[in-house]
Amino acid sequence: MARDGARRSKRKRERKIDLQMPVKQPRRPFAPVEILTPEQVEDIHQASLKVLRDTGIHFMGRKARDFLARCEGVSVDQEAEIVRFQPETVARAMASVPGQFRLHARNPARDLEFGVGRIAFANVVTPPYVEDSERGHRVGSMADMEELIRLIHTIDAVGMFYGYPVEPQDLDPLTRHLHAYRAHAVLSDKLWRGYTLGDDRICDAIEMARIARGVDEETNKSQPSLLGNVTTNSPLRIDEPMGDGLMIMGAAKQPVSITCFGMAGAISPISLAGSLVQQNAEILAAAVLSQLANPGAPLIYGSFASSVHMRSGALPFGNPEFVRLTIAAGQLARRYGMPYKSAGATCAKAVDAQAAYETQMAMWAGIVSGADIMVHAAGFMESALTVNYEKLMVDTEMIQMLAASLKPIDCSTPSLAVDTIHQVGPGGHFFAHPQTLEHYETAFYEPFLSDWDNRQNWLDGGATTAHERATPLWKELLESYRQPKLEPAIREELDAYVARRAQEILASQAA
Repeated sequence: MARDGARRSKRKRERKIDLQMPVKQPRRPFAPVEILTPEQVEDIHQASLKVLRDTGIHFMGRKARDFLARCEGVSVDQEAEIVRFQPETVARAMASVPGQFRLHARNPARDLEFGVGRIAFANVVTPPYVEDSERGHRVGSMADMEELIRLIHTIDAVGMFYGYPVEPQDLDPLTRHLHAYRAHAVLSDKLWRGYTLGDDRICDAIEMARIARGVDEETNKSQPSLLGNVTTNSPLRIDEPMGDGLMIMGAAKQPVSITCFGMAGAISPISLAGSLVQQNAEILAAAVLSQLANPGAPLIYGSFASSVHMRSGALPFGNPEFVRLTIAAGQLARRYGMPYKSAGATCAKAVDAQAAYETQMAMWAGIVSGADIMVHAAGFMESALTVNYEKLMVDTEMIQMLAASLKPIDCSTPSLAVDTIHQVGPGGHFFAHPQTLEHYETAFYEPFLSDWDNRQNWLDGGATTAHERATPLWKELLESYRQPKLEPAIREELDAYVARRAQEILASQAA
């Protein structure tokens, strides 16, 4: 019997990795969890309106302030750079935010929908460092970024690239975005995000996403291809690139996630309710700017709020406060009829139990809160300072298991199995029943990383940990990578655009 078990274990180890599960956007089969009462949601909304009316928001960009100064129900103090909004103006602007939209990838099979009860998972965003068990911890380079794009492209569980998987720090910061965008457009046919860090970067992103799809400008407006992200500068600030980026993306009809990176006790009130009020006021201010400038521009309500560890000043993730704030922010997003973005995260420095349980806590919070997209869900380590290859494999297993957990239970007559139960009867077993033999290969989730074998087989196989098993898995996935097809004319247009814009940017800096 032991030899048979060893043979089964050997076959399992030799089985090729199969990540091709339909997990791109699993549907949540239950209503979102609510941690706030309807009255509390309204209290936070009303308190946010008071902040917007009485305290105001520091809009650091002149272009945004000049535009808002011409809008009814908005007062602008140009000297102090403070903008205040009347509640009626906020209500009117928020009424034009669309409740759902579709993002169009260059491969239509990779399109994503937002606001329809599905959730997409995305990679860790722009960490400066990269790490794996064989090459160690290092500064991110373009070669690392390209390798990570290839790896993540092979993983269906990660539905899109929410930014660079690592910052390519060996490239000139002035033109880095051009080469990074090109890598996303050429090496993968998944959706990717542009950076609202100056007009050049976001305008280049819009144009390169359009070129990669091979569509004209009007089609790109009616079928958006690019997601942007605007992060407020807490407390109560929206800096110039973010404000300008909101208006540029809105004019191009490309969606933007407005995210607050609140830190309760540091840059937002220590009370969770107060933190939610400030977060909500900041997100509403950015959303109102977007809608007044371009009514109907698609937006996402984004939360990445947590509490500060008061003993050290560090920012933990996946802790109870992060979970509570995530669920509450989902309720606020639904209050305004906006799609919602959450995050999976950890502050762990090693791929250990802490990394797993903090990430799992954050992921479940996003799922039950009704999130449409979860960023930082794959590869996130050390509070977004590092992307780790082995953690990417652990997270992929978690995402796939979470997706499998969301599958509805089939209650059809065959699945109720009344006849099968009658045939087996009291004291029998179901191993050899025809129904079991027909479905045993596909009935249950099959892990690619977890070890579900018995202890003796685990010992015979080297007694490896999940971290150790993850290394050959990511290497095998990289070997399986096949670059998606891209029309030669489109590649040539992308290359020509990158070369021209790089020359223009460098020349303008030298002038």
